[in-house]
Amino acid sequence: MKGFGELGLAQAGIKLIGPGDITTDEELPNMGGRAAGVVTMFHYSAAGDRPANKAFVAEYKKAYGPNAWPNFISVGAWDAMQAILDAVIQQKGKLDPDKTMAILKGWKNPDSPRGPISIDPETRDIIQNEYVREVRKVDGVLANVELETIKAVKDPWKEITGKK
Repeated sequence: MKGFGELGLAQAGIKLIGPGDITTDEELPNMGGRAAGVVTMFHYSAAGDRPANKAFVAEYKKAYGPNAWPNFISVGAWDAMQAILDAVIQQKGKLDPDKTMAILKGWKNPDSPRGPISIDPETRDIIQNEYVREVRKVDGVLANVELETIKAVKDPWKEITGKK
């Protein structure tokens, strides 16, 4: 991002488009104005306008401070803990490894902070929304604003090749 800004590429009319990890939520404050206008595709944004995400961000800030931002790693950990909790509840605390795997390989969470997610029972990969995002200033801070949603995306390589 620093090189993009220093080279004046945005001022030359060049639009930076890339994967979401080039504008992670927790790093946006360090990027300054040079990140504004960058378009990315990713499965999470702390600025996502979903009730579960708003609650997640509020709790995260309460735990880590008002200037802290959750990122895709923290939301992934949140979802993993929810999956574990659901497996424990379904087995009433008496865990069996085979039952646990059976529960998890078809697990769904319609209310993840990142939007609805599930585990593909065939590949055991996550199925999740992907968001087209643009870095914009919101309430005085840079944020990955979600513009479009591609719903329930499976691993494209496995979809194209049929390999598991």
